[in-house]
Amino acid sequence: MMKRAGAVLSAAVLGFAVTACGGTDDPVAWADKVCSALEDPIEALMAEPEIDPSDLEATQAGLVDYLDNAATSIGDIKDAFGDAGAPPVEGGDDLADEISTALSSAQTAIGEARDKVAEADASDPMAFSAALSGMSGELASLTSAMEAVGSLDSNPELQSAAEQAKSCQFLNDM
Repeated sequence: MMKRAGAVLSAAVLGFAVTACGGTDDPVAWADKVCSALEDPIEALMAEPEIDPSDLEATQAGLVDYLDNAATSIGDIKDAFGDAGAPPVEGGDDLADEISTALSSAQTAIGEARDKVAEADASDPMAFSAALSGMSGELASLTSAMEAVGSLDSNPELQSAAEQAKSCQFLNDM
């Protein structure tokens, strides 16, 4: 379940990075600025959590660490977009607001999932499994938020800018 959540999160981040990359009066310069700050957080999101089915306490610690790192990465991505400002395209302010809202929702969902994992009783396999199943609501919320961000790829000017920006090229390798 965590591998799927990481893949969904990473795919959505990649989708909106390609969509929204840009921050001055030049969409390509804006894309370059945003993408230059995205590589490390995206790599962190793509990392898999440390899971050992034979040791639930180690699995719990690995999941908590993974979710902590994911929340930090989402915060870093939100900061990158915030630092770049609204994309210099028609509707850029609305796009920036949508990205910020979606990333805030994702960060909240990750925090809630992390708290459920941290509070679970790893010494009781049934209770721990129930806690992991119980965080599916947060992951669904996360997926919804990231899909909303990923759906922003409808702006051809930003897509073109991302394709031209040198710092966005790493996204093609992922």
